[in-house]
Amino acid sequence: MLKRIVLLTCLALLSAPVAMAELLEVQVGGEVSLRARGYINSYTDGAAREVRIPADMLPRRATGEAAGVTSNLKWNSEGSDRFYAEGVTRLNVNARFTEQVSTFTELYSYWFWGDGFRSDYATGLDFRGGQNDGTQILQAYVELEEVLDQPLRLRIGRQLLRLGNGWLVGEKTTATQYLSHDAVRLTYTPTDWEVDAFWSRIAEDSFGADPGDGDFLGLYGTYKGFENINLSAYYLFLKDHQRVEDFRGTPVTQWAESLVGIDQYPKTTIHTLGARIYGDIGSFDYSVEGAYQWGDAATVGQRFQRDMLWGSYGDNRAEYDNWGAEAEIGYRVDMIGSPRFYAGGVYFGGEDNRDVSFWEWLNPFSRPQASVSFNRLFSQTYHSPVLVDNTHMSNFSQLRLGVQFKPADAWSVNVRAANYWANGAFEYPRRLLGSPLAPTLSFWTEQSSRDLGTTVETIIGYQYSEDLRFSLYWGHLFTGKGLTRDGNYIYMNGLGYSGGTGNSDAGYITFLTTVTF
Repeated sequence: MLKRIVLLTCLALLSAPVAMAELLEVQVGGEVSLRARGYINSYTDGAAREVRIPADMLPRRATGEAAGVTSNLKWNSEGSDRFYAEGVTRLNVNARFTEQVSTFTELYSYWFWGDGFRSDYATGLDFRGGQNDGTQILQAYVELEEVLDQPLRLRIGRQLLRLGNGWLVGEKTTATQYLSHDAVRLTYTPTDWEVDAFWSRIAEDSFGADPGDGDFLGLYGTYKGFENINLSAYYLFLKDHQRVEDFRGTPVTQWAESLVGIDQYPKTTIHTLGARIYGDIGSFDYSVEGAYQWGDAATVGQRFQRDMLWGSYGDNRAEYDNWGAEAEIGYRVDMIGSPRFYAGGVYFGGEDNRDVSFWEWLNPFSRPQASVSFNRLFSQTYHSPVLVDNTHMSNFSQLRLGVQFKPADAWSVNVRAANYWANGAFEYPRRLLGSPLAPTLSFWTEQSSRDLGTTVETIIGYQYSEDLRFSLYWGHLFTGKGLTRDGNYIYMNGLGYSGGTGNSDAGYITFLTTVTF
């Protein structure tokens, strides 16, 4: 309650000068989106996580999972597929008080079809469900333009935040779900320049027994003064103030842990330094982006616990130290349909240290080592929906080819094919006829295949009118051994396992209708 009072007080103080100003203009807008989706041979029933390798078959190995190795993917034609529909409503009001001062408020509701109504048709006792049906404040901010008579815009409040093309910081988590920040954002736009500086509070726990706020801030600049080249550079910083511990004991035990050098985790920090170059030269277009991450990975390291002589502790020395990059070049042909042929690739660095040597297996004092991959932060980029990317797939590489064209004015088609590999491969227990040969000898392993598979995808768009658009996506995955027989840690920024129970190909289809007003 105290947090709400403080928040409402701040908003009241912030909006007081605006409320006294004369209202010049009010604009109302919004969006209604409806989407049907289907995953074929991909998810387990109910998308529940299943144990692939029990923990007792991985003694002395730190997998980052208490149950051993788990997965919610099956890559198997047995069981049921996953089909469902969802809807989104957005309604916004933009109120302008002066030429420089305005407010923007947007309500957002996301729901699954069939969730808002439960029919007990046998008895006639029907009732409303609504487990996921609710309205949220997606955006609510005050905006000041021409601050200090400069091309400077100040935006304060809850807002969507997208930097560049959304590769690391975007507005969406899916085509229908959005991610807003409680933030302060300054945008400076002189001739040929655009510079964004922002601070976002991504977690609030100032009033808890053990305060642990989270902050995300950064600087993103783009220069567009060259004829064929646009240059962007950025620095992003995330800090989690939450204290991470394995055991919270007495002052004596904490002193002993400090003496041994365990259970002393620094606060998680992620520094990201990146750059992007993009533009077009004649019929060619190009985009190259790369970023390097460093910092303390305490939240990740604490997950990787290994039993030692004095207890079970995680890796308090875990660090971020990874590269990420994406590049694409395209060529447009001047002919009917304006086809654009393109080639590109993706790399997100990662590691898999989940194996143990013979000495580590034998030594009760050996400490665990975490597996830390490139953290994609708040990306809205999907590299392959059929591979269940979901904007958090890491520790992988991709190469792709494709063509885009317009068979008619209102139609667009994008056809692409890509191959995927794991960068850091998982060490699977040595097997005989598919079963672990010697489960207790966990140092005896064989490397999983890095081949994640090949995808073929088609995206068709139809712009019925200025306000109404339809799109259809179909993707087919030729699964590789690195998904099916072996499995690798590529999901959840390298913390989620991909292994299934079969080797069936998989598919994903989605049909999206969007109306804006």
